[in-house]
Amino acid sequence: MKLSPGPVIIFAAGITLSLFLSLFLRDWKQSEIQQIFEQKAQNRLALFKLDIIRHEEIVSSIVRLFNSSERVTREEFRVFTMDALAPHHTVQGLSWNPLIRHEQRQEVRNDIRRDGMVDFQFTELNDNGKLNIAPDKDSYIIVNYIEPQAENIKVMGFNIASNKTRLDAINRARDTGNAVITESIKLIQTNKKGYLLFKAVYEKGKQLNTISARRNHFKGLAVGIFQFENWMEHALENIKPVGIDIWLSDLSAEKKEEFFHFFSSRTRTIKFEPTAEDYHERIKGLHWQEVVNVLGREWVFHFTPTGNYLKQQSYWESWATFFGGLFFTLVLSFYMHSKARYVNKLKESKRVLTIARNEANLANEFKSQFLSRMSHELRTPMNAVLGFGQMLDMNSEGFSEIQKDNVKEIMKAGEHLMSLINELLDLSRIEAGKMNVTLTAVSVDDVIKECASLIAPQLKTLNLEFINAVDESYIVKADFIRLKQILLNLLSNAVKYNCKDGKITLTSEISANNLLRISVTDTGEGLTEKELGKLFVSFERMNKTESIGGAGIGLVITKYLVELMGGNIGVNSVPGKGSTFWIEIALCDSIQITGST
Repeated sequence: MKLSPGPVIIFAAGITLSLFLSLFLRDWKQSEIQQIFEQKAQNRLALFKLDIIRHEEIVSSIVRLFNSSERVTREEFRVFTMDALAPHHTVQGLSWNPLIRHEQRQEVRNDIRRDGMVDFQFTELNDNGKLNIAPDKDSYIIVNYIEPQAENIKVMGFNIASNKTRLDAINRARDTGNAVITESIKLIQTNKKGYLLFKAVYEKGKQLNTISARRNHFKGLAVGIFQFENWMEHALENIKPVGIDIWLSDLSAEKKEEFFHFFSSRTRTIKFEPTAEDYHERIKGLHWQEVVNVLGREWVFHFTPTGNYLKQQSYWESWATFFGGLFFTLVLSFYMHSKARYVNKLKESKRVLTIARNEANLANEFKSQFLSRMSHELRTPMNAVLGFGQMLDMNSEGFSEIQKDNVKEIMKAGEHLMSLINELLDLSRIEAGKMNVTLTAVSVDDVIKECASLIAPQLKTLNLEFINAVDESYIVKADFIRLKQILLNLLSNAVKYNCKDGKITLTSEISANNLLRISVTDTGEGLTEKELGKLFVSFERMNKTESIGGAGIGLVITKYLVELMGGNIGVNSVPGKGSTFWIEIALCDSIQITGST
């Protein structure tokens, strides 16, 4: 029996169309899975980057400790590092490794033994990887202070310059003055892989403009010891494991030494020890990687999924389309299946959006918690620094001019850092939705007078002319403290970004929407269109020079406070001529005025 062409054409068309749609949906699904996987990998990489910054800051704080004192005792080092180690479980140890000349060896050994370490010796590794007494050399860089001492006692007295891997990094740290890390090494105290972070300490008050000068005045190294397994495990402890393995490679190392660590997903129930073949096989499928410059070394963070992660990724849409078209070639059946696929795709898209939103909220919460905790933790020691600085300032009669200048620098730096800490606290309150204002009748003139008195020393230093052309009679509906904070921030910026012998002008007018507009105009360099676009973005600084301080969040806080009081903020700027920042605040008819307290 001869078949009519109609059913044959419909059947052939149905199979062709089903196959085409199946392949299309499979490609779309693969792209979507790749995007979700990349987002998860990027979230994890962001945490590692943040930890690396913390590691460098911890070691830098030890450098600052030694730069601030003529001599740091073992007990002072222990107390200082105890505070640094407490919140950072990723740190294996912190140490002070001084440069010791051969003629000092006997004296240093005896001093350390008198500190209670009666068996102390200068040590080095022999060819079998065992610690032996170090032979005589011209100089040594030994582990003198280390905390926590009990967990790292094995390396006390170890001459880190005796090992080529460590010595290469030591020389770079000494010659550049920058923080430097070693390539992957086996830690002596744990026999596990990790890395050392070095930062050089030099003799105080010396010029260090050349490599030769840095070598001549080199005193020793502040060292951070980090074990890969502990670091990566603690860095990810607040992220739910989903089945992602992490491979670390060092492009700065020799080819055969590039791959140096594998961090197995916490979802694995059986320990997985990868081989080089496993690595090359994995990167053929779903994966994501990024090259990161880690203090001078090029590390590759490579993320691959586990088998269970891949099993959870479904391609059912493409198969449903194919078999639907195979068995139902009629237009109505095809339409119904297409509609069902559309609904399912919509649900999947909503699920992906929900996951992305939740992860974004979690990341933002982590950031806010970090800012809040770090700011609170920093305020206590900063209050102590400022307190001692004030005591030194009040009792400086017998000080030399250099010592008096140093006290002033301590106070200036401390007050600047406290200002940054307060800004970070404000930012964390804003992001947590906990910033409130109390709107009352406020005299604009009172606010301006208080702000003018606060910036008067800066105006005098830069010989800036301050012109207040705001009518004294204006009363606005605002929070006195926050309005003062807003105007003080705008005036401080006008001072910082002004030119010497310049001018700052305060003017006012009633805007078209019946709000009081207060404008702050400076005669600085002005802003370009590109810079204007970044003004109200967190941590974006418009500094023309690094000498201008700030964290880049003052205007963000200012904008939020203005809008919280129902006002507006804006800026007009001409490059080379200066900028005008303005705010608009509602006028108030009340005569009961709120002032400073």
